[in-house]
Amino acid sequence: MASSHDGKLSVKEKGLRYKLLIIEALIFVLPFLILSYIFYRNKFFLELYQIVIFALTLALILAGLITLRQVFDRFSMLATSIKKAKAGDSSLMDIQEDTAELHEITVSFNNLMKEFKDTTDELQRRVFELFAIKELTEVASKSLDIDYLLNVLLEKAMAVSRAQIGSVLMVESEKDRFRVIASRGPEPGAKKDSYININESLTRHVVSDKKPLIVQDIETDPRTLKPNEPKYGPPSFLSMPIFVREDLISVLNLSHKETKQVFDSNDEQILSIMIGEIGFALENARLYLRAEEHLKNLQEHAVKLSNANDQLQKEIIERNQAGEDLRNTLQELQETKDMLVQSEKLAAIGRLTTGITHEILNPVNIISMRMQLVNKTEDLSDRTREALSICKSQLNRIAEITKELGQFARIPKKDIIMSDLNKVIGHILTLYEPQFKVDDINTDIQFHPDLPLIPLDKDRIEQVIFNIISNANASMAGQKNKMLRIITKPTASKDYVQAIISDTGTGIDSSDMNKIFEPFFTTKDQPQGTGLGLFISYNIIQDHGGRIWAENNEWGGASFFIELPVVRDMNS
Repeated sequence: MASSHDGKLSVKEKGLRYKLLIIEALIFVLPFLILSYIFYRNKFFLELYQIVIFALTLALILAGLITLRQVFDRFSMLATSIKKAKAGDSSLMDIQEDTAELHEITVSFNNLMKEFKDTTDELQRRVFELFAIKELTEVASKSLDIDYLLNVLLEKAMAVSRAQIGSVLMVESEKDRFRVIASRGPEPGAKKDSYININESLTRHVVSDKKPLIVQDIETDPRTLKPNEPKYGPPSFLSMPIFVREDLISVLNLSHKETKQVFDSNDEQILSIMIGEIGFALENARLYLRAEEHLKNLQEHAVKLSNANDQLQKEIIERNQAGEDLRNTLQELQETKDMLVQSEKLAAIGRLTTGITHEILNPVNIISMRMQLVNKTEDLSDRTREALSICKSQLNRIAEITKELGQFARIPKKDIIMSDLNKVIGHILTLYEPQFKVDDINTDIQFHPDLPLIPLDKDRIEQVIFNIISNANASMAGQKNKMLRIITKPTASKDYVQAIISDTGTGIDSSDMNKIFEPFFTTKDQPQGTGLGLFISYNIIQDHGGRIWAENNEWGGASFFIELPVVRDMNS
């Protein structure tokens, strides 16, 4: 019909008809090209159902345009028929039929335009939803803050559903309460981080059933049956559960649609898609939050361990210091005790020697005076005078010995000089050499060739060496294969010079080893020993800042060890 009519149209009408065809093409092609460019530029991809909706919408638009063109064609035909009627070429019946058909077309066109408008509105709504999902996805890809993500979700959900009141509640099941994450609406809602009892909230059904709650009328729905608050607008609301894997973490609540309509399955569907788009981000945010909490706990635990370790180290140091202090104190006490014992012994010796000298000097002085009187007698023979002179000489000697004995308990004067211990010992050996031959004693002398010079009072150290060699000689009396070995060397630390004097004698009884340096202790018969030799030797070595001790040899006999410091305070 359109084809036969094309030839009857005027040039002006044909031009208008071609313009309509071009408009049809532009309206159909341009939206497709523009949306394709936008989606490509922003890297946004549609789901299959969204592509189908978009294609159907474009098809409806195209159908409307085709119908519009057909209406135009019918108007053109009616206009032609009217012209012909005026010219007497057609009957009135044809015009009436065309007019009735045109009326029907007009009604259909009006319906089609209404559907077109509704479809356009739906398309705009779908596009708005797609861009809201895209924005939500972009935010979800950049944030690990659960509260912020839920805030953005609430904002986009209210925009898409046209809800004027909304809230997001965090589920704290173990405490039977919700924590308010965000609240929006014309009236002040619950404050952020405030709490709502789950059992007192209509949203408890979402928590128990773990599925969306759509209420079209809060006053008639059997799950609510509650008078509607006028401030919340229409008595319809929607609550959506938000899951991370299988865990219900939050609830999204919407009410008071701007259009005064009720919430339906379409709202539930688009909100489910939006929640699904940020599900992965919410899971990452929760994992990040848990990791932060775990890291914080680890850091706190590490700090506690560090503090405990520091405290333990401090206690160990304090205990070690206390132990060291205790050892030093015990050592000082022992040294003080030894010094006290030594002082008491020296005091006893001093008192003894003082008494002895007093008792000896008194009769010596009396005898000396008597002899002087006798010596003044004129008739003494020369022999008698000679005898008196000898007696006087011996009395003087006794007096000098007694005076020396009186000096025994006093501190002798020191004469410290840097000396070679090898030479000091060598001098004593030279003096003893005739005795060694008489007693048939072999010697093994091992002097270290590079022995350093050390600060010594040579006379007193010679006295120590003399006492030890004398004791060694006495211990080997009556034995065969006698051997005296003397070794000098630096100690391993190089801080001391050591002399070792060993013999092959009878050795020292283990019960006597701790007594040999005590005053008046001796194993010799009383006429042969006074028990003061080793006691004096011990004090001389101590006075030099050294050490002296004795040990029994494995091959028999005993060894005396003397260690003298290489460096010492010359004023001590």
